[in-house]
Amino acid sequence: MPIELKDKFITDVQIDGAPNGDLVAAGFYSDKGTFSVKGAFYIRIDGKSRQVVTQNFSVFEQDFITEYFTEKEKKKSDKKEAKGQDQELYSFQMDELLIRADGGVTLIAEQYRMYTVCTTTTTANGGTTTTCHNHFLYNDIMVITFNPDGAVAWKCKIPKRQHTVDDYGYYCSYAYVAIDNKLFFVYNDNPKNLYLQAGEKIYNYTPAREAAVILVEVDASGKVTRELLTKTEKGDLDISPKMCVQTGAREMLILAEKSKMYQFSKITFK
Repeated sequence: MPIELKDKFITDVQIDGAPNGDLVAAGFYSDKGTFSVKGAFYIRIDGKSRQVVTQNFSVFEQDFITEYFTEKEKKKSDKKEAKGQDQELYSFQMDELLIRADGGVTLIAEQYRMYTVCTTTTTANGGTTTTCHNHFLYNDIMVITFNPDGAVAWKCKIPKRQHTVDDYGYYCSYAYVAIDNKLFFVYNDNPKNLYLQAGEKIYNYTPAREAAVILVEVDASGKVTRELLTKTEKGDLDISPKMCVQTGAREMLILAEKSKMYQFSKITFK
């Protein structure tokens, strides 16, 4: 059966089975096209009748869209809002759909984009040389929780900036574990962001330089708490979030590497 939203374009969706046999679909939709999202949706389908029993939408409010914008970025966005121009979030990709026993779900997404920049130069003999570089951007993490009735319980954004070149973003993105009713995220960050406040500039993380490994806790109400897990200096091994995995009910295995050196660590959550 088709998953459809009347007058809305689905930009991302994941489907999974609930413990009671129903099917749950959740994701993002847009009014503009494939590269931006206006809100999130939740659909629950009866496993026997195959009929939609619950469907709901959550439009991203202006305050949520501009959260962690700088003052300059926020003023620019507010002017568009005042002119009646629809505001949407760009380049968010859905990573995980976590289904609870009661049929509620938690959606985890990350702002990701890749683009290529090519430069053409003229040589001394009149020829040309073109050089291309691939840019990888892994930015904010977004978490949205829906109740079993399809209403949004809460949503939050975790700010980060990870822009690297020609490395496929190997040390970017994040790792996470789900423990009880909490989520924990681990990722590399710029140390200048340790005490980040709303409206302040978010500094970019750059591999092979001084970095901070951040542990973020998101509790059952959507409250976000950040703390420093460890710091690395230039020349140290950097953690590879994409290679970190949950190895037990309350454990995460962390891989750090550089060149041919590897280091494994374990985080235990009490």
